[in-house]
This record gives sequence, structure tokens and C-alpha cells, in this order.
Amino acid sequence: MDNVYVIDTVLGRDLDGMKPYGAVFLDEDGSLTIGFAGTRTLEEWIEDCEIEPEYTPYGKIAAGIWNTFSSLRTVSGKPLGEYSKARVGGHSRGGLLAALWAIDYGSPEYALFACPKMIGGQAVQLLSSLKGTAFQMAGDVVPHLPLFGYPDLPSVTHILPPKAGGIVYCHEFSTYCESLTKDQP
Repeated sequence: MDNVYVIDTVLGRDLDGMKPYGAVFLDEDGSLTIGFAGTRTLEEWIEDCEIEPEYTPYGKIAAGIWNTFSSLRTVSGKPLGEYSKARVGGHSRGGLLAALWAIDYGSPEYALFACPKMIGGQAVQLLSSLKGTAFQMAGDVVPHLPLFGYPDLPSVTHILPPKAGGIVYCHEFSTYCESLTKDQP
């Protein structure tokens, strides 16, 4: 993994304008991976709270997530479809963006970390037909919030935190990474 390069940035519109939500990486084996970041700012938290369902071509999806996903663009100006064969992953809100990317572009593989239940209907069915998993850590409340009856995500792998910690600790992406690099009991 010494030769991994960021070759593009994915922007999305939030309440305070366009901002980076993800990056496209060229891996040393020539494959592409897209990583989407979780919520970072107050404006993003406010938009995350727009959970009333939007009825989309993929079924019921939280309005704030769908609006951000629908606004995605690349910094380079390349059409998003040029990255359709990329593996995709994301944490928390980024997990939702990664899930929608995988569905929309048929990614060869996805990995969702601490992804909240904010997609439903056909989106969950389509995601279950793809290769990948949603990682959920014990003690992380975000993936377990019952938001307006959205169903559980498919292919969930439950993991334990590497050490005892509170709600925030159990939701951090670094905790997921540390846990996945340790042996699970």
C-alpha cells in the first residue's frame, strides 16, 4: 500500500455550499477505490437530521443524504461514471454515500462503517445483490438508530471495540480500523 495516489476529489453540496466528501484513490495494483468521509461540520449535522423520506428511483432515502448524493461532482470534471468500477467505502454519513454510489454505479465491492439506517426499499435490495459488508461496532448507537422504519442494512458484520470506551469512541472511524486489525474473540 505504499503506492496509493489520490487522483480525484468528489464534491457534494451541503447547506454551506460545495465541499469535499470523498477521494478517488489509484491503488498500486491499478484498481480504483473511492472513500467517503463521515460528518465533520455543524452544517453537515444539520443536513444529516433531514431524515424525512425522499422517494427516489431507489425507494425511500433520507432527504439530506439523497440531496447530497444527487449533488456529487468531481473536481477534475470527469463524469462520475468514469469511476463506476471503483470499490467504495465510507464511514457514518460517508457510508450512506458509499452505499448509494455502489447501488448507482454497481461497484465491484463496498465497505460501510457505522452506517446509519437511512435507506430503504429497493436500495436495500440492490445493495444486498452487491459484494460487500456493513461493519457495526458494539457500543456504536448510530447504526442502530430506528429512523422512521428504515430497514437494517444487508451483510452486516458485527465487531467489538478494541478496548472499553464510550459512545463517541465506538463511533470513530479510527476505532473501527483498530478493531479490524486486531483479532476478534
